Amino acid sequence: MPPPAAPRILGDFKIRRELGRGGMGVVYLARQLSLARDVALKVLTQEAGADADRILRFQREAALLGRLAHPNLVRVFVVGEDRGLHFLAMEYVEGTDLERVLARRLEPAGLPPTFASDFRRAAVGAARDAARGLGAAHAEGIVHRDVKPSNILLADDGRVVLADFGLARDLSAAALTRTGTTLGTPYYMSPEQFSGGGATPQADVYALGAVLYEAVTGRRPFDAPTPERLMTSILEDEPPPPRRLDARIDRDLETVVLKCLEKDPARRYADGAALAADLARYVDGEPIEAVAVGTLTRIVRRTRRRRVSLVFLLAAAALALGFLGWGLRGEAVRAREQAHDAVITALNEDALATARDRMDEELERRPGHAAVRYERAELALREKRWGDAASDFERLLEDGDDPAGAAAGLLLARSIERGAPVEEVPSGPVTSAREAYYRGLMHQTRRELDRALVWTERALELDEGYVEAWYALGGVHHRLGHVDAAEEAFARYDRVRSRADVKKRLGDFDMQKERFESAVAYFERYVRMEPGDVVGWNNLAAAHAKAAIRHARSDDPDAAAAFEREREAAEEALARAKECDADYFLVAYNDAVLRVFAGEIERAEARFRDAIRAFAGDSRTDPEWMGMWSGFAGMLNWTGEIGRALAILEEARAGNPAFEHDPNWIAAKVEALHLEGRVDDATRLLDRALAGPLGSAPVLRKLRAAIDAGF
Repeated sequence: MPPPAAPRILGDFKIRRELGRGGMGVVYLARQLSLARDVALKVLTQEAGADADRILRFQREAALLGRLAHPNLVRVFVVGEDRGLHFLAMEYVEGTDLERVLARRLEPAGLPPTFASDFRRAAVGAARDAARGLGAAHAEGIVHRDVKPSNILLADDGRVVLADFGLARDLSAAALTRTGTTLGTPYYMSPEQFSGGGATPQADVYALGAVLYEAVTGRRPFDAPTPERLMTSILEDEPPPPRRLDARIDRDLETVVLKCLEKDPARRYADGAALAADLARYVDGEPIEAVAVGTLTRIVRRTRRRRVSLVFLLAAAALALGFLGWGLRGEAVRAREQAHDAVITALNEDALATARDRMDEELERRPGHAAVRYERAELALREKRWGDAASDFERLLEDGDDPAGAAAGLLLARSIERGAPVEEVPSGPVTSAREAYYRGLMHQTRRELDRALVWTERALELDEGYVEAWYALGGVHHRLGHVDAAEEAFARYDRVRSRADVKKRLGDFDMQKERFESAVAYFERYVRMEPGDVVGWNNLAAAHAKAAIRHARSDDPDAAAAFEREREAAEEALARAKECDADYFLVAYNDAVLRVFAGEIERAEARFRDAIRAFAGDSRTDPEWMGMWSGFAGMLNWTGEIGRALAILEEARAGNPAFEHDPNWIAAKVEALHLEGRVDDATRLLDRALAGPLGSAPVLRKLRAAIDAGF
């Protein structure tokens, strides 16, 4: 529903619902009344509308888009102003965007058909078409400056459309932005944009290359926990070659992607058209024009940026080349790298049995392959095979590869194998990421979470790409109650490796933050990996049910259909949960919720009481048990069964006086009293709660705001 600042009718347009919002404006789905067609209506916010520079930038976006006519660029229909609100009516592209597709890359059922059948080929095709759109803009002297997955729209009719030229710059005119202002989305910004360079077509090429890298590898070329470290990485580091992350990626595709990501703009494709042409050659199976850059060249470039002595580097390289038998040694190195790549690919796909087999095969051939042995030791730790882990750490210690790390790993594995925490964590300086990571795990065994956090963060300072350390960091933050930090760490892990419990955790975070559609996506991925887990199917049912309730409370014209769709999905997930464990108390509770949806109130209350009886915890202290009483009463309020809701709430309080101090119980009772017409009683109860220790409870403050607004 539009916010108060956006009227229902704006000029020739009737606003239907919000599609999204950004720094400058809100985009709505609207109906153009005179032509009876749907459009995407971008409305400059009132705050932005008071800023002359933003108005000029908004008008410039319209002027720039008005000059462009290309099937891969969004079309502009009307630019106008009504009652002080500036708006821009654009083509409404029905479909999805690449950002959402990338987030669901492991869920074929929820992907557009082309991506479901061959994700990588579809991603390359989308990048080719987006590059064609960029080429048309570049030919008109226009640079986009904010190419990112969410701005690449995938229409239901198969078209790929590049959108949101809000930061675009016309190279033929003076820039409106102040000197030194950096615009764009940091993950996809080129090095020269960070260092103050001007906007050029090559910057757009870099951004689209970063998008393509993410699409084909499953991770961004550069990532970091802070903007400062991200900027440093983009300026100084080389992105890991895509084939190192996934050996199945074609060499020609890797070459195209890395050419886009060259630090020097002159070494990239000249513009979008040149990139589109090479991507088209790749898709058509023709030879590409880009030439792969050798490893030595990349090392030289990196050392130049970091001011290491190039003379020393070249002398060392010449010495290595002079050794007899270098070619055979090179083949052995490549074989080891390929074996390690195969192990990493299996781990990234959560194919642990395959990963173990490949590790065992490689170590049988090459017992001294330290990287694979460390991976095998850490997999053994993950699977709680402490003796196997200790054996591998012993061998690594004997071989002298990162002896401090191997010694710390051995101490950790032996201590847990004995069934006891580490008696004393080593002290002293640490330069090995592995040692720091294992020290963090040691502190976890001692339940010293603050120290575990320090050492896990230290491991990531030493090696930001240490994937398992991101998982450990998420776990420590979660146990400390740092929800946002835990979510960020687990999301970083999830971008690289697929792990069932991470999907579930991320879904739980989304549920807490009422991001129900995203929670559905994570729980769907979880149950595909753990199809026999009743908790996973129950959580998926709950996420669909929560999404259904949100649609039921909306006045959007499509809300009824969306409600029914989510309700049916919740029923299907709950049926699977019943197959796993029909007696699980939350299965009975969610069944009660769905019976409320169906208007079967008597049956709903019976299932609610089944859930209460099945609960195995301490009912007087467990928030989940208390939440079922309050939540079910809230559902009854929603259906107008106010008398039943008040009876349930009083029954709960009579059995457990602690309910009088529970904000959810208070909120449900205030709502019931208000709906029954006992407004004074509702207000007194709410004000009394807000004046006491519960004054900061979000649910009560939200309810107060709703009542003040006329609820």
